[in-house]
Amino acid sequence: MPETGFRAINETIQLSVPTFASPTTVSSVNGWIVIQQRIDGSTSFNETWNAYKNGFGTYNKNFWFGLEKIYQLMVADDYRLRFEILINGSWFSDEHDYFVISSSAQNYKLNVSGYSGEFSDVLNTVKTYILHNGMKFSTIDQDNDLVPTSCFLLEIGSTSVVLKV
Repeated sequence: MPETGFRAINETIQLSVPTFASPTTVSSVNGWIVIQQRIDGSTSFNETWNAYKNGFGTYNKNFWFGLEKIYQLMVADDYRLRFEILINGSWFSDEHDYFVISSSAQNYKLNVSGYSGEFSDVLNTVKTYILHNGMKFSTIDQDNDLVPTSCFLLEIGSTSVVLKV
């Protein structure tokens, strides 16, 4: 499990965020902001719009940071997106050089580009007819995308989704 910590990142919006001080798969890169972490199945990610908007879970275990907080980060700076995935004791990672979500009024539409990685480009790959890039965020109680299922839930092994300026 990567070493973790907390740090204040933006006095304007007064956010304190979970960070990876030194992820095991990127030992030379520090300061990733953790926006999703799934260590085990003890926390349901089948949540409502308000839960995804505001965040849920426990920061040292399973959590979602919150769409509004992620959006506030996007307003302040440019970020890269990284997936860290643990499968059968091995870490895999994927990155997008460009990552942005739109405002709540636009249902937090996702846009990513500049993929590199060793696992698979999960946001731009059509699996079971779901393509996440360019889609609005959806939940069990608010379906905003073009597919019959709701919201993006990465449920492959233990996962962490992290951001970096």
